[in-house]
Amino acid sequence: MWYKRVDKSHPYLQSLNKEYRAAISNKDEAQRKLISRKEEAFHIYNAWKEIINIPDFDTILEKVIYLLIINGVRTIEPIEGSDVSIHERNAVTTNGREEIMYEIFINKERRKNKVEIIFDMLHEFGHSLDKEEYSEAELEANSLKCQKREIIAWLNAESEFLKIPELKNYSEDFEKYKWKCLESYGIRKVAYKRRKKYQSLFNLPLIYFSHFLIG
Repeated sequence: MWYKRVDKSHPYLQSLNKEYRAAISNKDEAQRKLISRKEEAFHIYNAWKEIINIPDFDTILEKVIYLLIINGVRTIEPIEGSDVSIHERNAVTTNGREEIMYEIFINKERRKNKVEIIFDMLHEFGHSLDKEEYSEAELEANSLKCQKREIIAWLNAESEFLKIPELKNYSEDFEKYKWKCLESYGIRKVAYKRRKKYQSLFNLPLIYFSHFLIG
């Protein structure tokens, strides 16, 4: 485990523990699972709060991490010695049932603006919301599939960004960072804007998608 867990005497954890026992007593598996994810989110949030160490970001960070962990992200870990953030998709078996969980690894180094860490979390979460599977060959640098994948991830990240009112003050920072990342894949603004306008067309064959990237 990469983080130090908050002491179980913390009032919030004690409250969750009571809810957890009640869920077990009521044989409410869905509620038990939700409480477990809330507890995990609490520990991860506290670890990242220490890493970022900017009190003004605490509320935003808490909401983002809870959003991700409750919605299928297994962990959000810091990585060192990397210039990029990444995600992994894994099948996890719990009580004989297999489910897909996502692990997010965030580059926390050399950040002039630490709010970019939060943007990266949303972006990697955006990848988890894209249910299409891609082979390594399809994701060669700046390939059509690679560009499509990045556009979809940022569109998803943008949708999640808008759900958190406290992020409104960072809209300009988000746009600058988003375009810095998209342009590194050779993606033009016209392509992104067209895909945003025609999101319902994402499932068209790739031959149609090329029109939006190139046209």
